[in-house]
Amino acid sequence: MKKWIIAGFILIGIPAAFYIALKFYKPQPDLPYLGPKRIDTVYEDDGSFEIVEKPYYVDNFCLLTEDSTTLCWNDLRGKVVVVDFFFTRCPGICPVLSKSMKRIQDFYADEDDLVLVSISVDPEYDKPSKLKAYAQKYGYIPGKWIFLTGPRDSIKKISIEGFFLPLSGDKPSDLTHSEKLVLVDREGHIRGYYIGTDKKDVDKLIQHLRTLL
Repeated sequence: MKKWIIAGFILIGIPAAFYIALKFYKPQPDLPYLGPKRIDTVYEDDGSFEIVEKPYYVDNFCLLTEDSTTLCWNDLRGKVVVVDFFFTRCPGICPVLSKSMKRIQDFYADEDDLVLVSISVDPEYDKPSKLKAYAQKYGYIPGKWIFLTGPRDSIKKISIEGFFLPLSGDKPSDLTHSEKLVLVDREGHIRGYYIGTDKKDVDKLIQHLRTLL
């Protein structure tokens, strides 16, 4: 009798388990390296050097956090980072972007190697105290979701030249910034852009994060 039970399990149970695995398993994508190639000089101990081509990486910059401390981009090396641009008195897409960032934060709340960074494009108004109140409104986890502000010229350069996202305007009424969320790997390479106002695209980002984490 026991032999028949075991045989039945083999004939029915294993194929069923295999079917379920095939149906629900989602293979992790091979994420591309985005942006123009970087040309670096690599120096050897003997003084010789070699010119090498590397995937694009975001240059270092330093801005002020919601806690009035200075954070530099290089401080986040070794972490996987999701970046967006917003401002606290934005009447349009920013609340949706922040809700998407909150979704990502909560989904990976226990993942120490993930950091979210929201950079204000309205620095004259968005002082650290404003950022702090906004962050608390959206239920941020301190240290996991970081809000940054700084000189307008610096932020414009970071958006356009660092992350290749458009940014124009000086006043809230004419500020235009991207709705994209940017996925950056542990070495500072850009690995994906996602529409932060599109739930399906944010779902895709959440899945792609597994690849880098």
